[in-house]
Amino acid sequence: MSVDLSSGALKLCLLFVCSFASALGQDQSPAVTPPSAKEIPEAPDVTANPGAIQGTVLSGATGQPLRRAQVLLRPIEVQAGNAKAGNAKAGATYQITDETGGFSFSKIPSGRYTITVHRDGYLPLAAGRIGSYKMPPIFAVQSGQTISSFEFRLTPWGIVSGKIKFDDGEPAVNVAVQLYRSYHERGRHGYSAAAGTRTDDRGEYRLHGIEPGSYYVAALYQAPARPADAEEEARKDSYGNPLPTLSYAVTFFPEVQRMSDAAPVKVAPGQEIAGIDIFLRLVHTVRIRGRVVSGVNGAAISNPSVTLRWNDPDNTASVEAPINVTVDKDQSFEIQGVTAGPYLLIASGAEDGVALTGRVPINVGDADIANQVVLIDAESTWTGKIHMDDDDSTLPTGLIVSLEPRRFTASPTRVAVSDNGEFSIPFVPNETYDLYVLNGPDDSFLKSIRIANSERLGQGLEAGAGDSPPPLDVFLSSKGGQVMGRAVTADPKVVASGATVVLIPDPPAGRVQAFQTTHADEYGNFFLQGVPPGKYLVVAWLDSAPCDVYNPDDLPACQAQGSSVTVSEGEQQQVQPIAN
Repeated sequence: MSVDLSSGALKLCLLFVCSFASALGQDQSPAVTPPSAKEIPEAPDVTANPGAIQGTVLSGATGQPLRRAQVLLRPIEVQAGNAKAGNAKAGATYQITDETGGFSFSKIPSGRYTITVHRDGYLPLAAGRIGSYKMPPIFAVQSGQTISSFEFRLTPWGIVSGKIKFDDGEPAVNVAVQLYRSYHERGRHGYSAAAGTRTDDRGEYRLHGIEPGSYYVAALYQAPARPADAEEEARKDSYGNPLPTLSYAVTFFPEVQRMSDAAPVKVAPGQEIAGIDIFLRLVHTVRIRGRVVSGVNGAAISNPSVTLRWNDPDNTASVEAPINVTVDKDQSFEIQGVTAGPYLLIASGAEDGVALTGRVPINVGDADIANQVVLIDAESTWTGKIHMDDDDSTLPTGLIVSLEPRRFTASPTRVAVSDNGEFSIPFVPNETYDLYVLNGPDDSFLKSIRIANSERLGQGLEAGAGDSPPPLDVFLSSKGGQVMGRAVTADPKVVASGATVVLIPDPPAGRVQAFQTTHADEYGNFFLQGVPPGKYLVVAWLDSAPCDVYNPDDLPACQAQGSSVTVSEGEQQQVQPIAN
């Protein structure tokens, strides 16, 4: 799991140059004697003899060799010298393991590479080991070097299985079953579909390829679509009054209609969870009727696209509800079989070749919703200017501005910044975005975003449909801090080579641009730069994260594992986090 500095294995490890700058390892704590120039050439001769990689793929559960595993070797970059010599491998190569689980790549030009291993019954793996040394995800091959004893131990995948039945006990055939997983990522929270399948003729399902974690299981029942040439006759009581509409609907395990009420299913590595059965019961549903209207001329859009997404307390609307939508001759839409709860209704269309989109939150209760209007319009444009250290004469070239939506109901956008720092970037109205500046100088950081002298860096950017919003003033600072150090294990003498290292703002609210991630080199050293001033946690791990680093609710667990550090402008700090 790590490298013991007192062992002879370190000599082997010193042959590998981490892609994150071996020079850093030479400038760090004197506890590690840096390799000599003979051990790690400063500029390998790419025209010299090619290298080789040999290794084995094993089961992490049993230690047995795994045949039929696919080992994919991919170069990170093509060396110019190799290309001139005519022996560059510009593309990826792969090999299938033999009966011993072995693989061997020969004639590898010097450069940086990744290896990913795939095998049925196991989760993909991109981080191997050499003895107790964990290789970084990106590693270097030197000219003429042979890397042997590369070992990949694959984790068996998990399985979730069960039955979907109607309330009368009959099997629900050909019903979609979906596995959802909650996640956090730099200020974004949502639910992603982890796996899906359909029930067979016995109503049974089986989901495989599952990573360890907690999941929500949903039976995505949809009533048969309305026949194109028929009208539905409403049910009435003996007095002629319409009866409430009852229907089978999307149901989460165990038997609820909202994800917020569902019971999570926890899956351990390689575990099969059986008996996750869901019974579909008749519930009260309603209809949503309305029109999609152009924000350009106020006319109804012909044949609009209409989707409905479940909205959760965090307003992510990250899960789409399966619905049947019909549009009549008057361009009015109708959605049937909607259960109670909060939703986001999203519509899109086109007018004169211009794409239009819009969204409106709705709260569905016990009554039908009629005359719902969804106004759609073209993307708006946000203009702005980049400033560097309050002195536009120092503005670097090649900058890129990126807008990242906090919900997954819109897509990220990127534009290049002009030489004078100006940019114009499209966005979807009524969506909240975080702004990032890419390709800045190494020690620079995003210091401020202002609209009419109002700070918006932490709050995010949002504007409604209509006129273009006021321009943005984006300020970069060249006085970013640096955080460097050495990741170790519980024994400070044993470095955590190849460990993942994450810099977490403490507290994280309003500071999503300050997160940084890297990997420790073969000496356990890491280096982060362009760090905004403030307090941080440095968390490191070898195999699995000790906390959900992007989840604000999991900050106490990160604090228990991480090392605290406070960074000022232009300051360099050193820490020694302990990797589990």
